[in-house]
Amino acid sequence: MRYGFVMVGCVLVLAACAEAGPPPRTLALACDQDKSAAVAIDDATGTAKVTVNGETRKLQEQPSVTGERYSGNRWAVWRDGDQASLEIDYGRMSCTVASAPKAGVLPRV
Repeated sequence: MRYGFVMVGCVLVLAACAEAGPPPRTLALACDQDKSAAVAIDDATGTAKVTVNGETRKLQEQPSVTGERYSGNRWAVWRDGDQASLEIDYGRMSCTVASAPKAGVLPRV
């Protein structure tokens, strides 16, 4: 009986690890108007967390002819290579990808 509990426990731990998935990809954007943004892209859920001026919003992946695009909550971010654009409450800005650090490490903005 004791072995049954141990086996069930091991299976649950392994299942939790399998569902965790890879850490998010992170990008630092340098934009017009001296703005910067941190973007954490979670490919497993099709979402991106975008942080600008200390405010973070979760965006959903959207179809895009080129690159990748995420939008929602009146914000949007698009990236193709080292070019990007950011749309937030007070307008649209052109950006460049300033860095692409290791997965799971969110750049400071």
